[in-house]
Amino acid sequence: MDLYSAISHLALTDDEKADLCAFFTKNPEQKRDAAAALEVLKDNNVRQIVYHLSLPMIFILFEPTQPRASIKKRKEFKVNGVIYQEERYRYYFVDRTADNQILLDHIIDGNFVRMYAPRASGKSSRCNLRRCAPRQHRYFYKTLGTALGLRSEFCTFEGLRRTFWSETQRDKNVVLFLDDFDMISSKKAEKEVREECLAFIRALKGQPRYIVKSVVSVGTFGILLLNQEDPELSPFNITDSVSGDGFTQDQVVDLFKDFVTDRNLKIDEQVVEDIFRLTRGHPALVCLCGRALDGKFLAEGLYEYKFLDWQAYVINELLGDVKGYSTFRRMVENFNHAHVNPSVKDALNLLRVYFLPNYNLELQVSDKKEICLASFLAKEGVLKVVDENTNTYVISSQLMQSLFIHYVLPNVFSSKPSFELPRFESGRIDWLRALIIATSAFEPDHIRMAAQFSFKTAGGCVNGNNDKHVPRESVYQEQLVRILINWLSSLKFHITSQTCVYKASTQLYVDLVITEPLYKKTEKKYDRTSSKVQIIPASMLITTPNSTLLELIASSTTRDLKEHYAHALDYARCLSPVFKFADIWVVYFNCEDDATTKPNWPTEGQVITGLNCVVFWHNLEFSEVRMTALFKNEDGEVRLVRDTQIIPLPSNLEDITSEPYQFPPCQPIEYDEAYIPLNINIS
Repeated sequence: MDLYSAISHLALTDDEKADLCAFFTKNPEQKRDAAAALEVLKDNNVRQIVYHLSLPMIFILFEPTQPRASIKKRKEFKVNGVIYQEERYRYYFVDRTADNQILLDHIIDGNFVRMYAPRASGKSSRCNLRRCAPRQHRYFYKTLGTALGLRSEFCTFEGLRRTFWSETQRDKNVVLFLDDFDMISSKKAEKEVREECLAFIRALKGQPRYIVKSVVSVGTFGILLLNQEDPELSPFNITDSVSGDGFTQDQVVDLFKDFVTDRNLKIDEQVVEDIFRLTRGHPALVCLCGRALDGKFLAEGLYEYKFLDWQAYVINELLGDVKGYSTFRRMVENFNHAHVNPSVKDALNLLRVYFLPNYNLELQVSDKKEICLASFLAKEGVLKVVDENTNTYVISSQLMQSLFIHYVLPNVFSSKPSFELPRFESGRIDWLRALIIATSAFEPDHIRMAAQFSFKTAGGCVNGNNDKHVPRESVYQEQLVRILINWLSSLKFHITSQTCVYKASTQLYVDLVITEPLYKKTEKKYDRTSSKVQIIPASMLITTPNSTLLELIASSTTRDLKEHYAHALDYARCLSPVFKFADIWVVYFNCEDDATTKPNWPTEGQVITGLNCVVFWHNLEFSEVRMTALFKNEDGEVRLVRDTQIIPLPSNLEDITSEPYQFPPCQPIEYDEAYIPLNINIS
């Protein structure tokens, strides 16, 4: 096989193939090596080459180049793969020249650098420095990918050394980028291969006879963990590490400004703000949201996109689209096999107890075992490294938190109630009893640990003491979502948690929106004119399914509780054009001593409008749970369930009875205009 026919079979663009041929034609020795190497691997008899050549390499030479003229084409959001310089006219692209300055300084100084960032965060695109480099250097690059297969002597490290050695080209400084370098730390890579690879790179360091000026290894956080058992073997200094951060909020705003200007569209500012809040600037997630917006405009012929439209997409589709993206789909699949790998399950336990409930906090890990587990989670992209020297981490994004709460934890921790979903005779769901059953299935050990690691300070007395630590809302959210998904998934319910809506400029949160399945059935109708019975197909009977809104709150002040009552109705009002809410509940978890004996109920106007409230009190061990509730029943009566024990759970839930409730006469009915009219269906 000659060089030209070999290159013609590579998975490269025509321009890359032409550049490659020109590159090797200039150097006959390398041309012969490449042609011979391609012949060697045809026999598939080189074991180590699998690991070495799985690392795509980028050579950057100090030579001038002329940019190719671009062809005008409608831009798109690219979620997968590298955005090469010559492709940037085709995609919405964030210019990160300033972000690359630290990396470029390392390269110019001749350092051997490690650049780490989560998967699908644009590491490879940032390393394509043809555009990002300072103009005065006029870099010229050649890309050699996995498909290239420089074989023959390139198979051995001695041959690779000779490839970079030249007495006549010492002035041609080369920067070698090793992409996906964390692959050599995987279990599939043998220790011998890993050590030999690191030894080779170390041999290049400081040797003037080689034309390699600098080496940049690119990968996940795992590249910082290479050969920790023998640090002297690594060619990379601890201080020469560059973190590949995500987009800043300003960069996300500029990206979508480019989008709306290019398409002559209009998007509510709150949509872009919410995209940054959900993604924390993760490039792939930002572009995935952008691609979804682009698709909505095209499919529905829109020229303006309201925040309500975005909220409907977030609740109904966004998390499924994230899970469908290959990088996150593989992540979910890997963690869902935690039952066969105890260390993975230990990592999930650390995640759910420590990081998921505190997703906005930067947390430091000190225990040796937990440091290893947190490093593993960072390597997988679940956590973001804040400071590798102090072992400080934060959950990578709110979407990552939701991804694990919805698609991983319910599979790994699969407990669920043995009861059927309770319903009234009308078929409507009895959410009070459903919440009692779900709460009784919470994990006591998890709730107990949450009071130590994921806590807030109670405003009242707990066991007769003030300032006690109690679980925060996100702890109950994870427990309730996990239980409901395991319990209701077979019934085709759709459950979304941690949804954001806005009131003026204030950001509010709905913790759970539960949508019932839409049952399609035909209907018979008698036509008086023809005296015949007509069959109406199901497609003509589709209506909006019922949804339930649950607003969670934990051990809060009376003022905060009143705000949640107001917010819950406001949420329903904001979302009512999209969702048909049959029930609205404030679910209040409380550890304070008088939580169920002296509750602070919603106003009469709020209850009549459709707001229900249930209070669950539990001790810190979660061995005893009591509840009280105020709600409007199917007949429109306001009913009260007085202080009742639910753990241990009564043998018959029908024993939990309610009585009519009379609001205090001194409390007038006030219908705040913020609540009226509410376009919600309260049966």
